[in-house]
Amino acid sequence: DVERWATLTTRDDPPVPHDYLVYAVDKDVSLLNPDILANNSNIKPIEGDFETRIIPRFVDLIWAHDSFQYARSPLETLAHWNLIMREDAMLCLEVPYDHDIINFAYESRIDTTSRSGCYFNYSPANLILLLASSGFDCRGGHFRFHPTIKWIQAAVYKVCEPQTNMDW
Repeated sequence: DVERWATLTTRDDPPVPHDYLVYAVDKDVSLLNPDILANNSNIKPIEGDFETRIIPRFVDLIWAHDSFQYARSPLETLAHWNLIMREDAMLCLEVPYDHDIINFAYESRIDTTSRSGCYFNYSPANLILLLASSGFDCRGGHFRFHPTIKWIQAAVYKVCEPQTNMDW
């Protein structure tokens, strides 16, 4: 995903590079492809945990594909992300959906899979609740879910600061 954002161009003829500054946050940046980093000066690798403030400026977009499910504290992580985003910035999330409803003639049950290192499983409903509680516009957001694909996709805009003093 990092390379795609760093090399994104307009649809003009000829295409013009957007030259987006892309922060690649990972606990181990040595896992990033060195060829991609060498060929793209606008990719800035940052070693650290995305749950804390390590990006040195405000951002217009946070792209979290297949990563948010590893957050130890999802509500605090979303609140943190909200605080580093500019007004009207966009958050795009994609998390696995690990639930099945199994209906047999003799049995009905819910089957849930726990992935290694994941502390939470998400449904469309609880993801929307977390996002809305963290200051993101879920009424104007875009959500896509299909149970056979096994992923929940969300694109929402920041609309307000998170309520950090919630006593749940």
